[in-house]
Amino acid sequence: SNLRADTIYQFNLLDVRISGIDILSGCTATDINDRGIIVGVCNNAAGDEVAWRSDGRRFTELGVTGDIRTIDDRPFLTTTPQAINNNGVVAGWFSIHSPASFQMLSFVRQDRVTRLISFPGATLTNINGINDSGQVVGQYRDANKIYHGFRYEVIAGIPKYTALERPGAVGELGGLWLSDINNNGATVGNVYDFTGASADPIAHGIVLDANGLRELDIAGAANTWLFGINDQGAIVGIFSEDLAQLKVHGFVLLNGIMTVLNVPGAVRADPFSINNAGQIVGSALFESGGQFERKAFIAKGNQ
Repeated sequence: SNLRADTIYQFNLLDVRISGIDILSGCTATDINDRGIIVGVCNNAAGDEVAWRSDGRRFTELGVTGDIRTIDDRPFLTTTPQAINNNGVVAGWFSIHSPASFQMLSFVRQDRVTRLISFPGATLTNINGINDSGQVVGQYRDANKIYHGFRYEVIAGIPKYTALERPGAVGELGGLWLSDINNNGATVGNVYDFTGASADPIAHGIVLDANGLRELDIAGAANTWLFGINDQGAIVGIFSEDLAQLKVHGFVLLNGIMTVLNVPGAVRADPFSINNAGQIVGSALFESGGQFERKAFIAKGNQ
């Protein structure tokens, strides 16, 4: 069913419960594929991230290396799944903690086989999106601490990394920050502008497709971030009314028409993914007595 511009959304909060883990809080759903399989992350009682996958009803823990929480004999590993495609391939990053160091690595995991993804020469590689042909997008940090966008794919068995640059980019945050790629190869993400009067960079949404690179901002917004795109070109993200980012709203954009996503009772909603059925997942922030709690949500349009 194609998304319509006049869609009204129904929101359901995901009650994430995983066998053997007593307390989970601060939950975010990061992606949903066309089969309705969701991936996300919560915090356990110790504050460590716990990754999960779900059909919307049952939740299972998702480890990058199965149940083994060690890599190279380093003792603790947290997994942050960022994307899942229609073949069940999961992509994201994980962190290795040891007394002397902290390291983040990116991965693509298919059929219990984990492939590490590292842009050649980069000091950090972050994966954010994957499509059904296995193309991956994200950003990497070079030796000068400058960030750049990239695409990764396997062609005839050979891994290929392509740097995706923004003409005239300057500064640590100056490159492309890529969030998602659809099955037509269209990619969404962000660039940051340091030329304004504010000391803080201004975020602009970008779309990179067969027509090249273009900025896409919500009219009148101080900042725009684009997080997800489906095959119909529907885009989800957030915008702020003010540079201080005190008033932030989630949105879905289709055919030039923007719909604000307001989760009932929440002070803000961050939608991270939209599938081809128009289902949206993300996280909503709730406030009670000065305490904030983040909960994962799924939204479906009534058409």
